[in-house]
Amino acid sequence: MDNYFVPFRPEVDVRVYRRHLPHWEQSGATYFITFRTIDALPQSRIRSLKEQKDLWLKLHPFPWSFNEQQEYAAHLFTTLDRWLDNGYGSCPLRQPEVSRIVVDSLHHFDGIRYCLDEFVTMPSHVHLLALLKAGYTLRRVLHGWKSYTAGEINRVLGTKGTFWLHESYDRIVRTWEDLEWFRSYIQQNPAKARLSECDFVLGKGSGIRK
Repeated sequence: MDNYFVPFRPEVDVRVYRRHLPHWEQSGATYFITFRTIDALPQSRIRSLKEQKDLWLKLHPFPWSFNEQQEYAAHLFTTLDRWLDNGYGSCPLRQPEVSRIVVDSLHHFDGIRYCLDEFVTMPSHVHLLALLKAGYTLRRVLHGWKSYTAGEINRVLGTKGTFWLHESYDRIVRTWEDLEWFRSYIQQNPAKARLSECDFVLGKGSGIRK
């Protein structure tokens, strides 16, 4: 299986698209990804994120360079993840039967659509590292995870409606040192958020090699 690390490559085409956040897609790249439940943040925090984004855009108008995008993403992540770790919302991933659905889904296409590295399911969100296979876009892979797990989780919980926030946070990993940093972050996140062992699942897929 071809699971050797692929960093950001300046010479390779990048597709940039935006919703509330900028997203950079590059074929075969390695990504750090965070996706969260629809109720993981209160409206006051969401408004604050928008205000921070608007201020950043005034100081850094589009188009952005890759370094500007990475700088903004790092700034956003520092704020976003601190709030996510506060445990707002219903935190359904605390329930083992719910987190198991997510873990099984991440493993399902490991080695086929992507190489799954370190991951953690937190009470309201998921962090992971994945190296995408040629022919699979980030949006396609994310849609597969979210669509399937949302349906299964709603069935298990007896609920209906949107489970995951449509937009996710993602960064192309630039260097092997960055990959190691993200691995450490994922591994330490439960302790940083002061979770008990029953509140999270820490794991690893087929892995990414240097």
